[in-house]
Amino acid sequence: MSSNSKSGSGWAGAFAFTGALAVVGVIGCLLHGQDVSNLLHGQDASKPPLAVTVRDSRGGNGKVLRITNTSNAPIHQVRLSLSIRQDRYERVIADTIQPHETIEFDWMEPGFALEKGMLIELRASAYGGSFRETIR
Repeated sequence: MSSNSKSGSGWAGAFAFTGALAVVGVIGCLLHGQDVSNLLHGQDASKPPLAVTVRDSRGGNGKVLRITNTSNAPIHQVRLSLSIRQDRYERVIADTIQPHETIEFDWMEPGFALEKGMLIELRASAYGGSFRETIR
């Protein structure tokens, strides 16, 4: 009988040790996940690294937006919102803007001319904030 109880306690010790390792592993994963979450949250709360300049259109009707990715990483799903008075326009204007690449958005896209006083708002996936500017 004493040999059975030693064997039983050996298994119990192994299970206890395995359980302790599992708990330590889960806690480690949770803490690491929290660090990753905080890092992503910091990016999520920021505005996308975009610069916007405006030039006159070559046809003389309205303005053209020049949108530049100022970062060293691609920016995905760039969404443009335009508004002035009661007019509002919103859509994804670029699936991806590569690092330091500039794209242009022309007045013909929304069906109304880009003009002074129009509010521009740019959003991108992985960024919770937005870039906002008024055409001058």
